[in-house]
Amino acid sequence: MLGMQTLGISDSTPRGESRLKSLFWPAIESSFDVEYLALQGYWVCTLVAVLSFLLLLAAGQPTTAGIVSLLFYLGGVGVREHNRFAATIVFV
Repeated sequence: MLGMQTLGISDSTPRGESRLKSLFWPAIESSFDVEYLALQGYWVCTLVAVLSFLLLLAAGQPTTAGIVSLLFYLGGVGVREHNRFAATIVFV
């Protein structure tokens, strides 16, 4: 366990806030919190990409479905990599 904390693989302090609170009102106190938010942003963008793809496909718009889902997914990858441009595009 000590080796994992030294390598930065494991969180040394447990998260005390709920998932919903950390999604809408995150507390950023360390670099781990920044990484956690970036990963959380990636998964939110991936979820939006999948839902958008399915809904637009069901609406009979396969080209729009592909473009929108690709935009959100790649935006999520950019958010995970701390790219400000990708975060701005996904936000807009």
